[in-house]
Parts: sequence; C-alpha cells; structure tokens
Amino acid sequence: MKLKIPSSNLLEEKIYLNALNIVFKNDFLKIYSSLLKYPSFITAFEEITKNAENKIDPFKEWEKLQKQNIDFIPYWEEEYPSLLKEIPSPPLGLYLKSEKYQRKDFSSFFSTYLPLAIVGTRKITLYGKRVLEKIISELVNQNVLVVSGLAYGVDAFSHQLCIKNNGITMAVLSSGVDQITPRGNYNIGREIEKNGFLISEYPLNTPSFKQYFPWRNRIISGLSRGTIVIEAPEKSGALITANFALEQNREVFALPGSIFNQSSLGCLRLIQNGAKLIISTNDILEEFDFQSPKTSLLKENKLSLLTEKEKEVYNILSSDYPTDFDQILKQVNFEAKEILTILSELEIKDLIKNFEGQYYKKD
Repeated sequence: MKLKIPSSNLLEEKIYLNALNIVFKNDFLKIYSSLLKYPSFITAFEEITKNAENKIDPFKEWEKLQKQNIDFIPYWEEEYPSLLKEIPSPPLGLYLKSEKYQRKDFSSFFSTYLPLAIVGTRKITLYGKRVLEKIISELVNQNVLVVSGLAYGVDAFSHQLCIKNNGITMAVLSSGVDQITPRGNYNIGREIEKNGFLISEYPLNTPSFKQYFPWRNRIISGLSRGTIVIEAPEKSGALITANFALEQNREVFALPGSIFNQSSLGCLRLIQNGAKLIISTNDILEEFDFQSPKTSLLKENKLSLLTEKEKEVYNILSSDYPTDFDQILKQVNFEAKEILTILSELEIKDLIKNFEGQYYKKD
C-alpha cells in the first residue's frame, strides 16, 4: 500500500491522525478505506466528524499523550521502522511507551540489532521453555532484538527471558499502550515498559478487542527480519503471524517436536511447507547477513593477535569467494606445509572457512 506523505503542517497532520485513530478505535479495521481518499488527515477529520455528537478536540488528545510520555510516530517520520514500510498494510502510526528509551533509540535498535519475532502456543510445555532458555540467551548475546505479543505462554516467557538476559525486547499490543493486556501479564508488561518498548497502532484507552489479535500479528512479523515459532497447534495465532511473515517475504523458523504433541503439530506443518527447522541458534543466524557489534569486536581482537605470517595469508583471502590453495602458495614465500598449518590455525580461530579441503574463504 502506497502511503502519501502530507505536503505541509506535518505536526498538525500527526495530531489529527491521532484524533482519527480515536474516532476509529472501536472499528479500527475500517481506518484505511475511510482515510486514504482524503488529501490530508486534517481534511479527513473535519469531514468525518462534522456531524458527530461527541466532538473530539485533537489538541487536547495530543496533550494526553504528552502527559503520559507516550510517543507517536506516523509513517512519514524517519524514526518509523523501514522494515514496517515494506509490508502490504503498514500501520499509519505507532504509539511507543518506554521508561528507559526514547524514539531515537527505538529507531537505532533496528540497525544495530537483528529484530526477530518469537511466537507460539499459550500452553507452553517444559520442552518449549527449555528450548527458549537456551536460544534466547544465545540470541541476546548476538544482539538480537526480541519482538513478541505479550500473550500467555511463549510470548510472555520470551519477553521475560530477554529481560533476564539483559536484552532488548518489544511487545506489540492489541490494545492501547496504556492498557496492558492480557491483564494476567500486567507485571511482565510493566517490566517491558521499564526495559524495552510497548508498541501499538491503537490510541489511548483502546481495549483489547478479539478481532484486533490477528491484525496486530502483521506488525510483530513486519517489525522483524524473521519469525521463530516455538510450539503451536495447527490452529494457532502463531501460525497467523508466520503466514504474515511469509507474505512479507520474511524468514520463518520452526521448532520440531513430537507428532504426538498437539502443540508441535503447527510447527511440523510449517516445516513441511518450507519453514526452516531449527535445532540451534546458528540455524537462525546463518540466514541473515548480520554481524553484531559484539561479534565484530571479538573478530577485531582475534585479528589483532595474529602473527605477521598469519596476517599475510589471511589478507590474501576474499570474503566473497573461495581462494584455491595453489593461488595462496603462489602469493607467499612460505613452504606449503607451513601455509597449511597457518590455514588450520585461522580455521580454528573461526576467521576462515575451508571448502572441499582446497579452497579457503574469510568467514
């Protein structure tokens, strides 16, 4: 969907878009068809509300956001995630609530971290919990940003583990960010607010309507470069998120499980239909051309400790294509046996990869 950038009065356009969100909060799925035919959000508000009995004051509603330290980022502002602009129906704006971070942090996280969605069944098993404990600690260590929906089960447990491991997590709500839902996860939501971001496309005081759950899931997958499904029945909200991810041309990963466990059947179907089976975090990370700052620093440290001969051999190699051993032999004044020893050392240090015993490439 191609969204036009307002031509003028951008602050007012933002204020009026927030007011229009309030107008449609009880029937939000009609907002696209209702608004996009107007030349501006100011005009749309004036036309749509001209006969309304209960008048909304856009500027008073804007003050409410400011008093509660809730930010609103419309689609035309630079802090709006570029990943989200790629999806078929991007939210017209995002509400953010965080005690620790600001909008500039929200924007920067999508370039300095690898955003991945983690979703799954509400009835998480011990197996699912053990897998999450393992992979989230490892993903966080590789600067993965965890996106989920704060639902019971896999979502909530993923958020908790991310916070426990000092990672960054974002919860996309099916209500306003001032209405943490489900209520049973209120305390977890508050922890996310303190340590990450609560996100919604819905305005203040919007309750969690059942029909908003599936629509919310497109944002979870849209904010992420891939979606990981941890246990899901064959009819599951997690599978809706996975389907959105496929429509958005994103990677989908699924955890294998027993065919006798109803909570694994959805994942097994995803794998059967082409989702990548995961048994380790490497199965996830290798799909992305992403190197975390931690990984880069570790690599720099390894390179600084190389001997002069190791550096000479390493610098001959390319990171784009494998180099034949005979080519290396022609470019250095070392014996073949010594070169093989150096190449083995570089491979042990995870600085190069060996292909077919004769070709070498920078890792």
